[in-house]
Amino acid sequence: MKNDKHIPCLDGLRAISILLVMIFHSLSHGNQGFPRFWFPFGGAAGVSLFFVISGYLITTLLLAEQERYQKISLKNFYLRRSLRIFPPFYLFLLAVVSLSRIGFTSAPPQAVFASGAYWMNFYSGNAGSLGHTWSLSIEEQFYLVWPFVVARCSRRLAIGFAVLVAAGWPLLRLLRHGYLFSPIPEEALRSSGLDTILWGSVLALLVFKEVPGWLSRPLKSIWPLIASLSCLLFIYSVKDRWPLSVVFLLPLLRNVSLTVLLWWSINNPQSLWGRCLELPPVAFIGRLSYSLYLWHGMFIVHSDRWLCTFPMSWVASFVAAYASYRLVELPFNKLRRHFRPAT
Repeated sequence: MKNDKHIPCLDGLRAISILLVMIFHSLSHGNQGFPRFWFPFGGAAGVSLFFVISGYLITTLLLAEQERYQKISLKNFYLRRSLRIFPPFYLFLLAVVSLSRIGFTSAPPQAVFASGAYWMNFYSGNAGSLGHTWSLSIEEQFYLVWPFVVARCSRRLAIGFAVLVAAGWPLLRLLRHGYLFSPIPEEALRSSGLDTILWGSVLALLVFKEVPGWLSRPLKSIWPLIASLSCLLFIYSVKDRWPLSVVFLLPLLRNVSLTVLLWWSINNPQSLWGRCLELPPVAFIGRLSYSLYLWHGMFIVHSDRWLCTFPMSWVASFVAAYASYRLVELPFNKLRRHFRPAT
């Protein structure tokens, strides 16, 4: 398998992820003017796909650096990630705080601190316009630890550690929150731990350089794609109906399905599915996905203002995201090349 830094289908999958999140938030927050329809996928579906992609991509890049230079520069990794993540995020945070002064947004001081410190997933108070940053906190916490595992452990040991945590974490989470004998709440299916990102990481560890036969043979058939999409539809259709004593493995099934979806998409770019993922409008949305994830909450949640009613809420989200992408993300991404390992 090639370890190219740019994998075209990933932008398409990111587009699906952010659209799932935006549709869910538009429906769940009653965004005025947004059409009402049956939508089984919670916001966790989009975030979980983001997480699997992130785990796969970051781990692949770490392994490629290790192979090429016989080591991983953790300092450079964190500098590159800081330039990728922090500038758009703290610009958004500054905008939320500033606009809260005139009542356009809501930014409780405790929520601002929790979000700015990447601790929002442990914050249980009023989050205002910052509630959706819980997923960013999880990612940053994960990447404080995972690069050390990849850099210091053999690949076999890293796979064993990742599989153990990824497979066991959903059950531990459900037991901890006492959900085993109650209907499945949305938060029980969130990627609120290491498990979802780790499935993408496990995939990267398994297929880097040489793909095992049991992972390459199914790629010739369309059935893995159909099975993964069907499983995801099933999971989110039944989550409110069955007690967790019966389906406590749903988060695990969800993560495996997303991993299969990712792997099949990467390896079938000429399929109808693959070509759809690479359509220019779809790829464009995918490239905006990080900034779009940040900014959409400001406009979709506050539905009592004209600018925050559909379709203006979506237009404003895309305009703000595009400005952030062009003026902040791209310039800082160019700086990241200065922190690549020396040849």
